[in-house]
Amino acid sequence: MPISETPSIGEKLDALLHAEHVSPESHEGRHLAYALSTVPKDILFQTETDALKELVHGIVGLRHRHRLSLFVLPDALGHFVSCLVYAPAIVTPRHSQ
Repeated sequence: MPISETPSIGEKLDALLHAEHVSPESHEGRHLAYALSTVPKDILFQTETDALKELVHGIVGLRHRHRLSLFVLPDALGHFVSCLVYAPAIVTPRHSQ
């Protein structure tokens, strides 16, 4: 199920796109939606829209940087944190035989 069809998460995606003045069908809108889809759903439910906005911008910014990245998200009460680690894909050249 696409994240846009999950009620609470779809509303957060709509709010994010509206705040960025981006159409969901645009190139940037699709990048934001894809970045949001890489985040575990339990984090999407628990995290406020403003924090998701920062997280998604960080994830989208990784498109052009091939490095390990860590995102730390505190919970609403400040007792726990969720850590998301993004590692670049390892691309190996194909050798023709």
